[in-house]
Amino acid sequence: MRTKKTIPLGKGNVKTIYYYNGKLKQIIYRLNNKRHREDGPAVIWYDDTGNIIEEERYYKNGINHREDGPAVIWYNKDGTIEREYYYLNGKYHREDGPADIWYNKDGTIDREIYCLNSKELTKEQFENKMFKKKLELL
Repeated sequence: MRTKKTIPLGKGNVKTIYYYNGKLKQIIYRLNNKRHREDGPAVIWYDDTGNIIEEERYYKNGINHREDGPAVIWYNKDGTIEREYYYLNGKYHREDGPADIWYNKDGTIDREIYCLNSKELTKEQFENKMFKKKLELL
């Protein structure tokens, strides 16, 4: 693995890393020397062809974070999603469904893990907590 170029962007930069065969391996966006990007994934990994995205990670100020979707996405070679992780401020967290989802090749869900503030819950515990939270808001 070797670094080809770093492009300065004010207080941030974009670093591209290539495989020895010259194909794109990784793109990393940084701000103030921390992984960070407001408008997309801060880290993108490619397979050894440099054409297929294997993984995307969203960061805010160096911490896994995304408010409008999964913060980590793994892809199969055909571009379908293999796994999604939801993070909020560096913690496994999702209030509208499972925080960790594994998919079968056909797109059906294989496994789900529910988490609030990095605490793993059963589906029933999760639904009860969310129901109570909704009642408190009324």
